[in-house]
Amino acid sequence: ERAISVLADLAQSPQPEVRANALEALIPVPTRLEPIVRKALVDESAGVRAVAAMAAGKAGVVSVADFIRPLVNDPSPLVRASAILGLSRLALSPAGQRAGLQAPDPSPLARMLWSSDARERSQAAFVLGELGNASALPMLREARRQPMRRASTAQARLVQLQIAEAMAKLGDDTVLGDIRAALYPAAPDDLEAAALAAQIVGQVGDKQSTLQLDYLCRPRQGPEGPAPAEVRLAAAGALSKLGDPLGLPTADEFLTSPTPSVRAQAALVYGEYARRTMLPVVAPLLDDADPQVRAAAGAAILKMAR
Repeated sequence: ERAISVLADLAQSPQPEVRANALEALIPVPTRLEPIVRKALVDESAGVRAVAAMAAGKAGVVSVADFIRPLVNDPSPLVRASAILGLSRLALSPAGQRAGLQAPDPSPLARMLWSSDARERSQAAFVLGELGNASALPMLREARRQPMRRASTAQARLVQLQIAEAMAKLGDDTVLGDIRAALYPAAPDDLEAAALAAQIVGQVGDKQSTLQLDYLCRPRQGPEGPAPAEVRLAAAGALSKLGDPLGLPTADEFLTSPTPSVRAQAALVYGEYARRTMLPVVAPLLDDADPQVRAAAGAAILKMAR
């Protein structure tokens, strides 16, 4: 109850990112999410509207379907893609079927997938993967081969990984090799891709990557120094999502980091592990001075308490 109260307060934060994180964290408690998500669907921030649409769909808050529907025509392509996902999930839910909800037309996602904008293309791929329709696989394969002339090499690599994640979610295991390969950074420029790849293997349940994730977690000293906290914690979070406790010492190491984003990421690692025995470790972070850390602690606690 305390975590829910903290998250409800944070959902009114002046910082859009904090509002969005609080919304996402409240997904496990749909009845408490409903009044907050209704307001968030008309938020001035496109990022908050996008998260609100997806959160409502994932939580099955059918009562806000009519508020999501206009977002299919939102000025922001990220919001439009999220609205398609949210409405589709609601239409497929038992309550949505009883209410006769109709799924939206998913065809705009195809246009977004060919966008020259990296974020738009990534969001379209994410939504296609979440929708679970394997008929999207040929389109995703073609988009993965399509060059992105306006994106940097690093940006293009991240988009390719996110498309690969969508393909893996739809049952195409041929992309797992490329995702696993990104877990072996050879240069500093590869570290962001390694962190994303770690998140992906956790999402798709790739237990064959456990040993490399454990290696990435460790405070080793390489030619360029130790791996950044964000990379180590991404690997730790993936291990936790896979049900492996090997990443927990890494999370414990960073719980008292002077950097708020690192403390928040450490809290989320415990949330992914989702064991009630971890509650006393994370609970003190509900009093953290930084709102992002409090949001992460609340999210972790709700996952543990389910």
